[in-house]
Amino acid sequence: MGDADSARLSSVTPEVGLTGYLYKKTRNDTWQKRYFKTQGFFLTYYKNRKMEKLLAALSLPQVGEIRIVETDADGGTFAIELNTRVYILKANDWNTAEVWVSTLLRLREQGLAATAGKGTGSAPGTPNAAGSSAEGAASPVAAASAGWVKGDKSGLCGFC
Repeated sequence: MGDADSARLSSVTPEVGLTGYLYKKTRNDTWQKRYFKTQGFFLTYYKNRKMEKLLAALSLPQVGEIRIVETDADGGTFAIELNTRVYILKANDWNTAEVWVSTLLRLREQGLAATAGKGTGSAPGTPNAAGSSAEGAASPVAAASAGWVKGDKSGLCGFC
């Protein structure tokens, strides 16, 4: 990543949620630049900042460990465990990666606390296919019981 790319990557404003570009590692070990956004207890991502089409939504209460993997000159890399897979994301620097990780951990814990004893069904802040929050709508992730759901509702996504 060059300096121009670093300037356009993830900006962090915890008070209003996190938004910004991160790189996600594919199954083929290549990096894809995607626009990520926290929405309620979900991490969503889009192809770009225009957010015209929700590519996937991750229910944070359903993930396992979220941790920093490594830091280097190219940025901070962090991992999100979901079922038997580990998804790798990269921010433009270590400090930004640390903010993403701490925020995602906090949202996961808040989501677990909010859903404790409620069973499956409605989840506050559930993103719909358009990427907006639908209060009280049935969670597509809870219904699928898998974590990542494609935004076009055509099935589950392997975060690819």
